[in-house]
Amino acid sequence: MIRLAPMTEAEFSSYLALAIDHYAQGHIESGNWSKEEAHERSAKEFHGLLPDGLRSKDQHLHTLVDDSSRRVGMIWFGVRAEAGQPAAWIWDFHVWDEFQGHGYGRQALSALDEAVRTLGLSRIGLHVFAHNEAAKHLYDTSGYVATSIVMRKEL
Repeated sequence: MIRLAPMTEAEFSSYLALAIDHYAQGHIESGNWSKEEAHERSAKEFHGLLPDGLRSKDQHLHTLVDDSSRRVGMIWFGVRAEAGQPAAWIWDFHVWDEFQGHGYGRQALSALDEAVRTLGLSRIGLHVFAHNEAAKHLYDTSGYVATSIVMRKEL
């Protein structure tokens, strides 16, 4: 089973650089941001959400650890208001490539459910890029439902 371990400062430093690039690339692939602006916009969003790094208010960054103590991924969620009530929001979630396909994603989401319940929250939200079919399938089969869909037509 996967457990959520608090992310260390070293893990956070490594994570942040990769996450900023990954998020920028997701926006480029989705046609939301140009290549020229993507990295700067991504960094600004991350630093706005995590102004104090791991100690940022209402932000919870965890490493996903399996039964043999291997670090197999990460999950970051925050607490924010949704419909006037506090709710969890998954800001980032990733099972490292070499560990994908072993059920770790589903186990991590179950562990997240428990962590969120422990905080007294009863709702979890997230955003997923439309081109990320694997993530959409995982969320669909884990009980998440679409609440809004943004669409575009290229001419």
